[in-house]
Amino acid sequence: MVVKVYPTGATTFFLDVLVEKHHDMFKLGQWPEPNIAQIREKAKKTRADLAQGKNPKAEKREGITVEEFLGVYMERHGSLKKSKANDLNSFTKYLTQWASHPLQEITREKAETLHQTVG
Repeated sequence: MVVKVYPTGATTFFLDVLVEKHHDMFKLGQWPEPNIAQIREKAKKTRADLAQGKNPKAEKREGITVEEFLGVYMERHGSLKKSKANDLNSFTKYLTQWASHPLQEITREKAETLHQTVG
């Protein structure tokens, strides 16, 4: 388990585990709303799900389109960036062709091909 304390004072608990040979962090909760016992229970449940082959993050990502991902990204990070307009412009200019494609279908090879075409 990992505890992150941010400059704002917010304290968040994460479960850091190896998933398919890669470290992954699963958010368990932000103090004080779930107490320590609840956070431990959630960590046990997450580990059990992972042991059964269920990855909560992968399940969330399944089916999300590139356009939906852009919406989530802009909501979480875009409003804080000075380059928000540039990000939206780049999406409109280069990625509209992928807007309705599931995010998981976009591979490194596809991105490299698009980059070579554009560049």
